[in-house]
Amino acid sequence: MAELNQLRAHALDLFDRCLAEGNSAPIVAFIERQLASEPPHLQLLRDFAEDLQQRLLSLRAYQFDVRKNIVQTLSADYGVDITPLAPPNALDRYHLLNSQQLLAYVKAHSAAVVDHDLILLGKLLEVSVKAAERLQRDIELTTELQNMVIEWFEAHSSTIGRRYWPEDMSPGPTIH
Repeated sequence: MAELNQLRAHALDLFDRCLAEGNSAPIVAFIERQLASEPPHLQLLRDFAEDLQQRLLSLRAYQFDVRKNIVQTLSADYGVDITPLAPPNALDRYHLLNSQQLLAYVKAHSAAVVDHDLILLGKLLEVSVKAAERLQRDIELTTELQNMVIEWFEAHSSTIGRRYWPEDMSPGPTIH
């Protein structure tokens, strides 16, 4: 159990490295090594898939907060609702927004925006969109890794099940 926990912690460290580098190769190599061991560490794969699901939920919550903070700031400080440009049900596209277009939209829809606010507001919008872009990339990588781990888990579970299924317990002919 201690070895499994160490491997799981190492997998999470590698996952964090993958997110930082934007490259899944380190975790893929690690998982391939675990699958090559005899017997393969299937419990590690299952637990790691659950860890990835939790990370995915956290990333999506943070992505929602990034959008929500800008919407609330623009609404409270300038009386502008950017929901038509950034609807909450389109979080996966929020990072595609152009911060300069958002700024132009705010200027066009608010009398409260003064010239000295424009530079700060432009930077705020740019930071928000860049954060959303990074989060979207992390979400896509995490989803890809999670799907891969689940597929490997299912494939190896099936293979091991067949390998160790007693011959005398194999199902007979099916009668319909």
